[in-house]
Amino acid sequence: MTKSFLRDMLVYLPTKVLPALTGLITTPILTRIFLPEEYGDWALALGVTDFLFALAMSGIGTAALRFFPAYKVKNNLSGFFSNVLAMTAVVSGGMSVLAALGLVLFRGRINAALFPLLWISVLMFAVNSFYTIFMEVSRVQQKSGLFTRVNLTNYYGGLIIGLILVLVFGLRVEGLMYGTVLVQILALPLLIRTTMQGVRVGADLLDASSMSAIWSFAWPLAFGNTAFWGLRLSDRFVIEFFRPGVEVGLYSAVYNISDRTINLAVTLFLMSLGPLVANSWEAKGRENTERLIARLSRLFLLICLPITVGLSSLALPF
Repeated sequence: MTKSFLRDMLVYLPTKVLPALTGLITTPILTRIFLPEEYGDWALALGVTDFLFALAMSGIGTAALRFFPAYKVKNNLSGFFSNVLAMTAVVSGGMSVLAALGLVLFRGRINAALFPLLWISVLMFAVNSFYTIFMEVSRVQQKSGLFTRVNLTNYYGGLIIGLILVLVFGLRVEGLMYGTVLVQILALPLLIRTTMQGVRVGADLLDASSMSAIWSFAWPLAFGNTAFWGLRLSDRFVIEFFRPGVEVGLYSAVYNISDRTINLAVTLFLMSLGPLVANSWEAKGRENTERLIARLSRLFLLICLPITVGLSSLALPF
């Protein structure tokens, strides 16, 4: 199990290292292309997308990772995909309608430059909901190579298409958002084909008790992830409320550089840990899974503690 965990970490490594390193280069470039106010509005719009996803879909995404092994053991993947995709459609569709209604009702209170970006945020949320579900399934299937390729394509493809829309077609920050949406839409057929592999889905396979179990697992996580969103991103909205928009842009640019560096090791570790624990729980039971978590927790400290100390030392003035 530990060898499998380390192997998956190495495969997942490019999905975190390359975007983090690229972000150190692209952030100065983007801040030269866009005005600080535009960069700030873009950061706020992405924050709204993250909020909608955290509140509505993050729990279902984690539930997909948790329940897939159980359905696989029962040889009922058709039921799994039918239930999860139906819940994704209902929840993401309902949240999108509520968000659109909120934009219409509060249009007069929203910054004129930010308002059209928020509509794109709702679109990004809807597309990202299905994209993330299939990406989570690819993780729990331990198709780390597929996950890495698609994730890097999403990051770099979205960035390249977005910059083309900006530099060639004259769009502004909305071009970056459209680039991400287009790449995720194009990735969905590949994800569906490789993760489902001919599994049938249909309304006749829906099961209310199964969906209730998934929802009972998902909604507490959704509230926790929403609180985490508040800790990470709500500060930008506070700055927007009290200070000029240019300060949101400056703050977001600096924050993005440090955030990618700090979260690199932690998110890489968690990406490999989740699928391994879920599969171990179903295949080997509670005691073996607890021992696995204990071993991997020690490994986490050995890897992340020196990194944390090093970053803290770099933060000190010379």
